[in-house]
Amino acid sequence: MLEKLELPIEIENIDCVSKCWIYNRMAIIKTSPYYRDWIASHYNLIASNGFGFEFENVTPAYHEEILMREPVHMFHLTKQNILNKLKGYLREGYYVNMMIKQYPDRDYIHEVVFYGYNDRTECFTAVGIEKRIFQSMAFSYSYMEEMIEEVQEAFLNNQGRGMGLALNFQYPVTIFKLNPSFNPKNCVFEAYRKVERELNGECFDLHFAGEFGEYKSHPYGYRYTGICCLDIFKQMLEVEIRGEEFHQWFQGITRNTKALVEHRQMMKKTLDYIIDKWEMAVTDEARNSAQKYGECCMTTTIWLNLCLKYEITKDKKLLERIVAEIPEIYAKEKLCLESFLHKGIDREKLNKCYI
Repeated sequence: MLEKLELPIEIENIDCVSKCWIYNRMAIIKTSPYYRDWIASHYNLIASNGFGFEFENVTPAYHEEILMREPVHMFHLTKQNILNKLKGYLREGYYVNMMIKQYPDRDYIHEVVFYGYNDRTECFTAVGIEKRIFQSMAFSYSYMEEMIEEVQEAFLNNQGRGMGLALNFQYPVTIFKLNPSFNPKNCVFEAYRKVERELNGECFDLHFAGEFGEYKSHPYGYRYTGICCLDIFKQMLEVEIRGEEFHQWFQGITRNTKALVEHRQMMKKTLDYIIDKWEMAVTDEARNSAQKYGECCMTTTIWLNLCLKYEITKDKKLLERIVAEIPEIYAKEKLCLESFLHKGIDREKLNKCYI
């Protein structure tokens, strides 16, 4: 009997597209009624002057409150069983996040998220990325059967790759499903703490252990958190303006600027979320601060467009314009967050209504 199945998924308007492993989870989480709760209370930005921007310590376990995961042993998949295995996971309601060879003519292995199949067309449906855009893709049954051995061979030829993925992102094949036990009741307090962490940004020097009592400078140098990430962003642009080389793992000016913008857009949603959840306790100062913070977000979005233009023109005056504006935006954001936290909440009403 021919079957067709498609799990719900959201491909458009995802809050993070700069980090593919986060996007893939958000595309599933957005089908949950608690997506807004999750976004508002998670994803603080951190940065190093070697690598660039990341969303705090988003380890493989980071999403488990809202997204259950199970490993699938890639080397247990064969030409003979891969179709039935993948279909079986999908029938059980699991999304399959899998490293595959995405293009037949390229030795490019990357993750996609399978969310459906169609026996009539003999294809699996997945979300993948092409030309910087996440989109729905079809992979034929025959291609999946042929491709699996190539992927396994690639992992055998680079035996540290599977370990690296499992430690930092997920198993090369991981199945996900929304966690029915997720409880959003404390999310507003976690959102408030997220705003505190943004305001109380830090910069600290990284070292790693040598001999007993001796510490060596870490190759990533300094680590920045919260609003201090604007400082490292300014330094990144200045390095590019001077024409100096970045660390080998640096992911480019535009991609890092995109992460900076995404974080601020999510932080604006965090402020609005707190206002909605604590409606009886917030003051006009909170609403005004959130509005002004949104104006700062618009400026950082302009920065992203300038960086995209720089990619094409290589006109460094575009970057110099951003560098000149960063200190002012820093001061505005800081004032917005301070006002929101220290003047935006009526503590007596908060206690009476929400504590």
